[in-house]
Amino acid sequence: MREEVDIELSGQYKISLLLKKDDNSLIKSILEKARASIVSQANIEKINLAYPIKKFNQAYLANFEFKIVPTSLPNLFNELRLKTDVIRFIINKVEIGSEQRLKRSGTR
Repeated sequence: MREEVDIELSGQYKISLLLKKDDNSLIKSILEKARASIVSQANIEKINLAYPIKKFNQAYLANFEFKIVPTSLPNLFNELRLKTDVIRFIINKVEIGSEQRLKRSGTR
């Protein structure tokens, strides 16, 4: 019963990260530890940064979409901040059905 409640209360989020290494297993383990379920992930790609971040000129860009209970987000933020392989990250809430609303309103 607890799992059903968690699924009903979970929101969908997208995380984009700049990593020092070409290894997404670290991020997968952090998401699993935070009890998030991964919906999708993009291939990691090496990118040149527009300006140095923490003395890095290149980084690996990783993107994941996942579902998590919003009360678990602070734990996820803290865990990501402590990892030295994570240069920078951002988490955005994915609004389900937002593309349909944009298409109906005529804006893109």
